[in-house]
Amino acid sequence: MNNLTWKPRLFVSLLFFLCVLIITAQEQTIRGVVKDTRGVPIIGANVMVKGTSIGTATDLEGNYSLTVPSSANRLHVSYIGMREIEVPITGNVVNIIMEEDVSSLDELVVIGYGTVRKRDLTGSVASVRGESIKAAPVSNVAQALQGKLAGVNVISQDGRPDASFSIRVRGGGSISQSNEPLILIDGIQGNIGDIPADMIESIDVLKDASSTAIYGARGANGVILVTTRRGKEGKASVSYSGYAKFNTPTGYLDTFNPYDYLTYKWGLLDTYFGASYTEPFQRLFGLGSYAGNTSGIEAYKNVAPYNLQKEVYNSSFSHNHDLTVTTGTEKTKIIFGLNYTDEDGMKLNSYFRRATASFKLDQNISKNLDFNLDVRYTDRETMGNEGTTNGFGSSLSGAYRFRPIAVEDIKGDLTYLDHGSISGEEKFVMYDMFDPVAVIKDHENLTKGQSFRGTSGVNWTILNGLSYRTELTLARNYVQNENWRGPTPFGNEESYLDGNGKAVYAGDADYRKSDAWNLRWSNTLNYAMTLSEVHRVNFLAGQELTNSSGSFMRIQGERYPANFTRDNAFAMISQYGANLRISSGVTTPGRILSYFGRANYSLHDKYIITATFRADGSSTFSPEHRWGYFPAAALAWRVSEESFLEEADWLDDLKFRLSYGEVGNDAISADQWSQLWAASTDPRFQYGLNNEPYPSYDLASDQMANRDLKWETTITRNIGLDFTVLKNRLWGTIDLYKNTTKDLLMLTDIPSITGFNTSFANIGQTSNKGIEFSLSGEIFKNNDWNISASANINFNKGNIDKLAEGLQSAYGTQFLQSGIPSADYALLEGKPVGIVMGLKMDGKGYYTTSDFDYDAGTGMYSLKEGIPDLASSFVGFHGGIVPAGQYAYPGMPKFKDVSGGEGVPDGVLDEKDYVEIGRMVPIHTGGFNISVNYKKFDLGMFFNWSYGNDIYNANKLATLYNGEKGGGLYGNKLAIVNDTYKLYEIQNGNLVRLATPDQLDAANVHASLPLTYLKQGYVSNIGIEDGSYLRLNTLTLGYTLPRVLLDAVKINNIRLYGSIYNVFTLTSYSGLDPEVNTQQNANNARYPTPGFDWGTYPRSRQFVLGINATF
Repeated sequence: MNNLTWKPRLFVSLLFFLCVLIITAQEQTIRGVVKDTRGVPIIGANVMVKGTSIGTATDLEGNYSLTVPSSANRLHVSYIGMREIEVPITGNVVNIIMEEDVSSLDELVVIGYGTVRKRDLTGSVASVRGESIKAAPVSNVAQALQGKLAGVNVISQDGRPDASFSIRVRGGGSISQSNEPLILIDGIQGNIGDIPADMIESIDVLKDASSTAIYGARGANGVILVTTRRGKEGKASVSYSGYAKFNTPTGYLDTFNPYDYLTYKWGLLDTYFGASYTEPFQRLFGLGSYAGNTSGIEAYKNVAPYNLQKEVYNSSFSHNHDLTVTTGTEKTKIIFGLNYTDEDGMKLNSYFRRATASFKLDQNISKNLDFNLDVRYTDRETMGNEGTTNGFGSSLSGAYRFRPIAVEDIKGDLTYLDHGSISGEEKFVMYDMFDPVAVIKDHENLTKGQSFRGTSGVNWTILNGLSYRTELTLARNYVQNENWRGPTPFGNEESYLDGNGKAVYAGDADYRKSDAWNLRWSNTLNYAMTLSEVHRVNFLAGQELTNSSGSFMRIQGERYPANFTRDNAFAMISQYGANLRISSGVTTPGRILSYFGRANYSLHDKYIITATFRADGSSTFSPEHRWGYFPAAALAWRVSEESFLEEADWLDDLKFRLSYGEVGNDAISADQWSQLWAASTDPRFQYGLNNEPYPSYDLASDQMANRDLKWETTITRNIGLDFTVLKNRLWGTIDLYKNTTKDLLMLTDIPSITGFNTSFANIGQTSNKGIEFSLSGEIFKNNDWNISASANINFNKGNIDKLAEGLQSAYGTQFLQSGIPSADYALLEGKPVGIVMGLKMDGKGYYTTSDFDYDAGTGMYSLKEGIPDLASSFVGFHGGIVPAGQYAYPGMPKFKDVSGGEGVPDGVLDEKDYVEIGRMVPIHTGGFNISVNYKKFDLGMFFNWSYGNDIYNANKLATLYNGEKGGGLYGNKLAIVNDTYKLYEIQNGNLVRLATPDQLDAANVHASLPLTYLKQGYVSNIGIEDGSYLRLNTLTLGYTLPRVLLDAVKINNIRLYGSIYNVFTLTSYSGLDPEVNTQQNANNARYPTPGFDWGTYPRSRQFVLGINATF
């Protein structure tokens, strides 16, 4: 070999070998295994080199292997459910032990204006972590709280796509004001439904005054603190969560089939009007002597029901998408999120759409100075809000009342549809042009809303332990309503259709627009100090200012030209509409100035004291009563730290809590203490000069202002116990509480001589007392399995302690067109809110033939001595023969004769016999959850229940009477009417009247409900049912793909899952759903109407397929 050739080659080889040595010397391979404290390998733990993007995940045996720079000195390890740790790199083999985080006493819990270690918590706080919400996402985060928190009762409004949720913390104490808790999103008041589930870090519920008093006027009903995710240090991470949802009906109201419908209506019309109505009815449907070539009524036994419920309410599809990007360095951390929700309503012509965008920045400016920015924008659009009318319900819930026989299935002469006996509102249940499908398509209630909220804050560490924070929030909200009714009428609306179904007018337009703004500025100074690891002291002092106002305008027009579309009408609303009405105004500003402070002291981490004070000045009250002062104090004793329990190895932590405090409520309009005036639009009251009207003013309200209004105050008392046992495998809480709300702010009647009808005043006192239990634990865990469960139960007893004399305690829902009694709810001292008053059925609930003396010669039924008669107010039609002045007849409803004028039965069934027939509040509520993990599979089951509450089934009562309007003569009925008392039978295809006792007794052996031939409804215990239920609310099965499949495509994690919502419900309630919360104040009732089932949008069963992915 040539030496000149060999030497350069040798030099290159030596140089390459040297480079390899250098590179190899700069890197090293680290391996090891990650296990828990019991030695079980942890699968999928994230092992990262601190300060870099180098990382991996453990395999099925918990092993990991990393090639790291020689400069690397620490590993950061994390896993859901375990405490994050950092370990030093001490060699090529680094084995890691992780501790569970499920009950860590050093876990931070969010409280008012700060956080506190769980071990130092003195108040009653319940929490849900974001991971459990994200595992089975929902369109409204409130839904994810159902059954998961002791003392927190969450009830959805109903099944509409934008359904709101009623949240009650320990029952609530106010009567006429809101009992909804204060909801703070990252410290700012907001709507929990606008926060995507993917963005939730945690939700903490503050339940007693030691926790809520720091919020003063806003904390009377509890406080829900929603903490959203923040940016984290590390390389950019993108996560996507999305699901597709298929909504299906759980059922429909059971109604008459064609044969039963014709049998019932034939007898009804004969009783009410005789041949003048029954003859055209028989001709129309081909019945009796007008059967012609058909088999008469028997032909309808094979006719399929024409059920328009399925046309107006059926399956729908929804989808949701969340995209989150997070990144950060040691000084700058950013998170950006996008969400889009599209919920198609199951009701025809209804939907809900929402888009949100959020951005958070955490910036370290210097060693002692940090800046943060939080911006959120939300855009909403809702179509198809449900309204109700008396005697009918909503267009959805009343759909069953349309005739159950399609036109093509009618066997008789269709020209009799135009007979005079079918007139007025009866056309709405008989004419196709007025059917529910046409009504819903012709009514559009579109609501558009946009909201923007921005918060900026600065944290300044003045000295070691002393910090100052200032925070400014600005928010704007815009709402636009476009309410359109086409020519097809609903309820009592005028029809704009001619006899041929052609539009005479296009319809009416109602356009509303409003805006609101809110400003909040807060300043807090916090000092924390630890002395010799024995004394821990924390002081907080703060000031807060809130200010809000807004404006509104409304334009209404009627009878737009027939060739107009909906869009034409709104585009030219002020140019072509008849009876044009324009109004506008500004909302009364609401302002609160607050000063607050809190002091915490801990001795040896065993004895903990918390004291809180807040002063609120609210513009809701007059200057003399503007300021409210709300103190609170709490004690905690960590008994497990005492020496006498040192050898109790089974006990990990035991803490006793005691608290007392006061919070206020100013949730009334800010114009109640000062009389306001408004421009008069009535020409009769406008000043005239030279035949020209000049502006004039009138009182803005028929309510008299009350300058003496003062704060409604809630006093809370709480005793609690927190425990963790069996090596952190079982933990829970027990709380006993009593809340008293005094100086209730309520609307009350005043003498008309004042020129007003009503006024707000401080009258009365309520209380809530109860006990809460929550228990969570790990049932079983090994290398492959992890089974855990949690449960909670809350016993709450509400009571009206006292009411002012003269208060109108009876109030009504007015759901019947003419009902007895009209005031079906009552506020009664010594009882909870939600008492229904009415008549109690006697015996079988109807008069039997044994209650009468029957004269076979005349056919007359005379009441026996001692049997009470119905009052004349019960307008009943039975077609039988009774003595003059008697109203009772076999089959008519029979009530208990409770009392007359002297407190003894008086022989007459009337309004004096109204008694309590139902309590709408539960004895206890709760929930339990089971979570199962097997290798990469996860299963979750979430149950909730309510026990001991009644439901006021207004749908049932409404079907038990037949007025002469609103479709009462021809409208279809619920199938339960088959169980009512009968006066007629079909024999040989003809209607036969039953008259003798033997005939009536034979036909009504199985009758369980009274005769329905009354022209007005009545409220009785027939409509009161047990509302207890147990619901499997959510069932979720997920699978996380192995990392070996994802590493090749640079994906960190993918979880696929399927969920079913509203899986099943165990209940004895006969309605569609026992979870009733459609209207808190039905038909604008003065006070709450809980448990009232009327005009409900049924809940769906939902099948969900989803994915969670991180890149």
